[in-house]
Amino acid sequence: MSAKQSKNQKGLGRGLGALLGQTEQEFKKEKHISEKVLNLPIDEISPNKDQPRKEFDQDKLEELAQSIAENGVLQPIIV
Repeated sequence: MSAKQSKNQKGLGRGLGALLGQTEQEFKKEKHISEKVLNLPIDEISPNKDQPRKEFDQDKLEELAQSIAENGVLQPIIV
């Protein structure tokens, strides 16, 4: 590989940052994003039109509901 090719190389061999671009901290700083937990009424949440999953297994949903009832939400839901 020539020196010129090496300079133009993007991604592999240049570390994870070259593949991913901005760090999370840089992204948050740039976009003025803050992390906070809010209670949001369900009627204010709308389905993502680009969500590829359209059908959900009723048994799995009931299993999830039971787990939440027993253990609470272990990780916040991001909307």
